[in-house]
Amino acid sequence: MRRLTQRTFAAFTSTFFQFYCPPPIFPTIPTWAIPPPTIVLKLCSFPKSCTNAIVYRSLFLEILSTFRGVILCFTDGSKIGNHTGFTFSIGNRTFAHHHRNSVSIFTVELRAIFQCLEKIFSTPPPTLLPSHTFLIVSDSLSTLSAIFNVHFTHPLVTRIHTLLTTLASIPSS
Repeated sequence: MRRLTQRTFAAFTSTFFQFYCPPPIFPTIPTWAIPPPTIVLKLCSFPKSCTNAIVYRSLFLEILSTFRGVILCFTDGSKIGNHTGFTFSIGNRTFAHHHRNSVSIFTVELRAIFQCLEKIFSTPPPTLLPSHTFLIVSDSLSTLSAIFNVHFTHPLVTRIHTLLTTLASIPSS
């Protein structure tokens, strides 16, 4: 049996394990001063097991009607077996991404929202910003609850808070 030397160990770790740890980002304002985002959870008051899809659709359209002139953004994450991925849409453009297979569905759902916000933020101003309002729709209650809690310490939640605060500070034209 071959002895594990420093060189073979380095080759082993660089071949099979690739870690990506994003650099930390810190909000420009203290976390206790970050206002929680507006999150509408009206659909949660109807039990899924005994509520007809038509009721959900009707209530969803009613909620959407209260947000006039917004660009709709949908996010979703999924995990099938060991494979994970997420997708998001902004208006009529859809983006899909594979994710590391070792992550939880919670992380994938957070990544979908984060990437959606990052895409909104990085789109050139004449195309989307700053004159538009965006409504992000997600089906992940745990993710929305984490984002609503401004003291939640998950790195992606912190990044989402920072992007939301930054986007909110851009003056509308």
